[in-house]
Amino acid sequence: MKFAYLSAGLALTPWMCAQTVSAATPTTLDPVVVTATRSAQASVPTPATVMVIGAEELRAAGNTSLADFLRSRGAITVTDLYGAGTNATIGLRGFSASAHSNTLILVDGRRLNNGDISAPSVSQISLKDVERVEIMLGSAGSLYGDQAVGGVINVITRRPQGSKARVSLGLDAWGGDRKVAEYERRFDNGLAMRVSAEQRATDNYRDHNRLESENYFARVESEFERGLAFVEVLRSYEDLQTPGALTAAELAVNRQQSNATFINDHTDTDTRVERVGGELQLSDDWALLAELTRSDANNAFVSFGSAGRQDRNLDSFNPRLVGAIPFNGGEMLVTTGVDFEAARYRIASPFTTRNNRLDNESLYAQVVAPLSESISLTAGARNARQANRITDVLTYPNGQDFVFKQSVAELGLSYQADPEWRVFGRIDQNFRFPKIDEQAYTSPGNVLRPQTGNSLEAGVSWQRRGASLDVNVYRLDLTDEIAFDSTATRPVGAFFAGANVNFDPTRHQGLSVDLTLPVGDRMTVWASYAYTDARFRSGTNKDNHIAYVPTHSARASAEYRWNEAWSTYGELVYTGERRVSGDNANVRAPADSDTVVNLNSRYRIGNATLTAKLNNVFDEHYDGFESSLGSFPLPERNLAMEVAWEFD
Repeated sequence: MKFAYLSAGLALTPWMCAQTVSAATPTTLDPVVVTATRSAQASVPTPATVMVIGAEELRAAGNTSLADFLRSRGAITVTDLYGAGTNATIGLRGFSASAHSNTLILVDGRRLNNGDISAPSVSQISLKDVERVEIMLGSAGSLYGDQAVGGVINVITRRPQGSKARVSLGLDAWGGDRKVAEYERRFDNGLAMRVSAEQRATDNYRDHNRLESENYFARVESEFERGLAFVEVLRSYEDLQTPGALTAAELAVNRQQSNATFINDHTDTDTRVERVGGELQLSDDWALLAELTRSDANNAFVSFGSAGRQDRNLDSFNPRLVGAIPFNGGEMLVTTGVDFEAARYRIASPFTTRNNRLDNESLYAQVVAPLSESISLTAGARNARQANRITDVLTYPNGQDFVFKQSVAELGLSYQADPEWRVFGRIDQNFRFPKIDEQAYTSPGNVLRPQTGNSLEAGVSWQRRGASLDVNVYRLDLTDEIAFDSTATRPVGAFFAGANVNFDPTRHQGLSVDLTLPVGDRMTVWASYAYTDARFRSGTNKDNHIAYVPTHSARASAEYRWNEAWSTYGELVYTGERRVSGDNANVRAPADSDTVVNLNSRYRIGNATLTAKLNNVFDEHYDGFESSLGSFPLPERNLAMEVAWEFD
């Protein structure tokens, strides 16, 4: 079995894993995807739904941030405080305040999820570097481990293809500009490089919400007879003024204002990532893949008028062996590996001083075995260990060690009825360990336990000539779900009310439907719907809805290509009612539903492309986040424009 990157050429990256594809255009080849096996494979029948959003749909939508684009997917919930893609939280399968700890975000297989409660910094992912996005719905505890509870979102960056350059200039409605430059080249000797830079400055929709950011990325890779090696470097700088939440009375007066309490609040973040890795073909049937990553994020901030500093350091090593063994007249795909992570976290502020060390070690394996020509079995397991050393001036002034161990497994079947129809079902166990600062902010005498869960998934997929339909039903039962409870007793001496707790048992269940439909040669239609029922199974809040999880969400979009030069894209995004954040007792009025319509048009003249996007066409007043303490309003109707030039 030759591995996919050797047979598929340079079109796809070879170090992640995936499954079912929703393509926007017809294809005669099985697509290569990388989020269900942790290696690039073509048409491996694993029992999961993995949606793939290609570069063409990303460009057609005209978004400037990954969070903004993912907001328009029916199965995904995005909590965005400012509407600029900064400080956004992305979730799958009905998680609200803890979504960032229950949905795993990857970039080429590299974890963005933090060891502390900060959300993954998706703003460091510039759309200029994105080739496609793979969304694996449902639990993936055996393959990915900690935090892969609701699903996995895997962003695959562009690899250098030929010799070309691109520059662009974008303008927004608030006097902002966005400048991008890219260059890539591939040489005949197998060496290739790609560099990109982005600078952005905008006042944003809210007062006291100016954003200044820079993003630089470089990749050098070398292909040789039996493999590939690469080096990547990322630098990201972000200075953001934070306007804080508004009360209902303040919203009624002026949705753009910032309360005077937050007049000096801001965050300045410097992120650095270095990564080396590659793939070595050991034989025709076996390959060794590995990545070594160093990530540092330093954040200076002012919150409620008080200054502080937060530093994160993460080292990770992820080797794995992937191979094929003759089995039952076919080939059994085997993946086995280890994941090592060493994290350091420090925070100093008027509210607390804390130092932490976190070490994670995991051993995992997965097999995909043919039982017949049409039926395949997937089985996997993982054994994980976490060691956490906490020193906190309030709760653990003398230091405290916590050690947790967890084992999980998966089992599933996939039935390919014919070349177009596939049916699957699976059972997957999942877990997440308490995060560094979650364990340090608990009620007196309370120690958080690891969150564990069992997921049941079933689905059906259909594909024909570029059209696709995916229907998925699931039930996810969690024990000791970890979340912040604003009604819990605060730690001794703590400034903020509430504490981190283990919830009573919860259940997340629902249905998702995704459709891609080409209409003739000129038009493509996308539609998705998600029904989510997230409730407490027992305890004080038995049968209550988990706060800030919408029961219904939907999206419909279409692109019409007038001719080879001109195309128009429109989308409608609906988010249903939900209990405001923190209202697990379900006693407050729910947050209103909202429907947002966006339009984007592109026109190509020679080597130049002009783009104009009208956001929130009908001027909907809606919020990115709402709690009993206040709301974060998102932008009203606004226009953004861009001009880009490409050179060969």
